[in-house]
Amino acid sequence: MGWFNKEFVNPGKVNHKLWDIYSQSYKNRQESDYLDFVEYSKEEIEQSYSGML
Repeated sequence: MGWFNKEFVNPGKVNHKLWDIYSQSYKNRQESDYLDFVEYSKEEIEQSYSGML
């Protein structure tokens, strides 16, 4: 993620808003992989997708 950010996001080759979505998705996936129980509220899900609409 660090390399991608350095090479593509910072120089402006990838929209920063898309980076935010990817970064949050990665964080959520890490939580769900390593914690016993993870629940997301409807509002959290809608907020994650609002950047894509």
